[in-house]
Amino acid sequence: MVRLIVATQIADLPLSRTPHYDSLEYLTWARRIAVGDFTWPSPPPHGPGYPYFLGALLALSGGRSMVIAFVQSIIGAFTCLLAAEASGAWFGRRAGVATGFILALYAPLIWIDASIYAEGLLIFLVTTALWCVATNRHPAITGAVIGVAAL
Repeated sequence: MVRLIVATQIADLPLSRTPHYDSLEYLTWARRIAVGDFTWPSPPPHGPGYPYFLGALLALSGGRSMVIAFVQSIIGAFTCLLAAEASGAWFGRRAGVATGFILALYAPLIWIDASIYAEGLLIFLVTTALWCVATNRHPAITGAVIGVAAL
């Protein structure tokens, strides 16, 4: 809930309305992908994974960028859950609960999850890989998640 509240609160900020630097590059590339232009910028400023993720969200939502903040906020909440589960598997239930609460209320991570930054998706994927290791998932699943994170 914290991430969704922050996502709605920052939507009216100038920084959210007019992204700059990396956020602008990701969003520009994603908008081209959303309309079917799959050519890479030359030279590509970033890896293709996050722009394609954003492009898919924009295509599915009809170009509404607020959907990005909501989806990433939900992904961020799952990051907290997976980190809590992994920590609980390694260090016990109390450590897992503490990990989950700390991440759920950690302001910089909330900001990243509610904004157009690739780091939120990367943190989710790396945490998913750690969860796979902590809960003894098949190594191929862990490898696939790490491969997607590398994109």
